[in-house]
Amino acid sequence: MSAPLIDHQTTGRTVLAAVVLVGVYAGLVILWRVLNLYWVFVLIGMLLTLPAAWEFGTAKRSGLRLDDKMLTWFSGRRSAEVALHRIDHVRFDTRLDLSIKVTVVLPDKRKLRIPQDSLPKHPALKEALDQLGVKTTRGHLTWG
Repeated sequence: MSAPLIDHQTTGRTVLAAVVLVGVYAGLVILWRVLNLYWVFVLIGMLLTLPAAWEFGTAKRSGLRLDDKMLTWFSGRRSAEVALHRIDHVRFDTRLDLSIKVTVVLPDKRKLRIPQDSLPKHPALKEALDQLGVKTTRGHLTWG
């Protein structure tokens, strides 16, 4: 096995996540104390940030590895791997929110979606797949 073309790993605990969470909570407290915002709205605002706070607190790891034989990814406790010779093509879809959804399509038309938090920058992944001879397709502005 040769060196990986892509070895991407990330965690939910980043400086940006901390700054955003602290900023949102500080803003809610200021709105509550200075502008007399109803406590119910403050509570709703805090509840909306719970998924981000949970991911920050647990520091969930995720990543993707691509070498000349395998494509492997993981996100928290979920993981998957597929041999490159079993891949029919990889589809890159741009969603309406301009994020990129990556789906591995097997020859029997089964689809394996790579979790968003496992993905490296999509141009680097597409370039590496092209370099290995894996067919890629593009779709634009989809719902899912």
